[in-house]
Amino acid sequence: MISIDLFGVPVGKQRHRHSGKRSYDPQHKLKEGYKWQARSQYREEPLTCPVIIDAVFMMPIPKSTSKLKQRAMLNNTYPHIVKPDVDNVLKFFLDVLNTIVLKDDAQVVEVHARKIYSTKPGVHIRVIPIEKLAIQPVIDENFKRNH
Repeated sequence: MISIDLFGVPVGKQRHRHSGKRSYDPQHKLKEGYKWQARSQYREEPLTCPVIIDAVFMMPIPKSTSKLKQRAMLNNTYPHIVKPDVDNVLKFFLDVLNTIVLKDDAQVVEVHARKIYSTKPGVHIRVIPIEKLAIQPVIDENFKRNH
């Protein structure tokens, strides 16, 4: 299992922008900063086997939040249900791990991701390599008959 801790406010993945005939990634510099952090924690060859991702996105508490609400947020009794969406944040950080920890994010076969409030924004990602998948895919009998 590989654990990576990235510091900074988690952000969602943005679409590429277009300027004339050129296309560019508006988050290139931000990704490079996170990639630098990931490289400093993982110096081996990228994994090529299937993996499970377990990610916790620690979101900042807004400054205008009351003390009572802050306590609820820190005790995980007040969920983070505002943007960015957890799937977009996950996409951004899987892009960060590409070519560093993973050869390609297509290797991800299972994901566990959650957003929580924290006084220290960041991301904790565990990458769990799977050498042999113990789970067999379930194929519906109707699917077999129709295909």
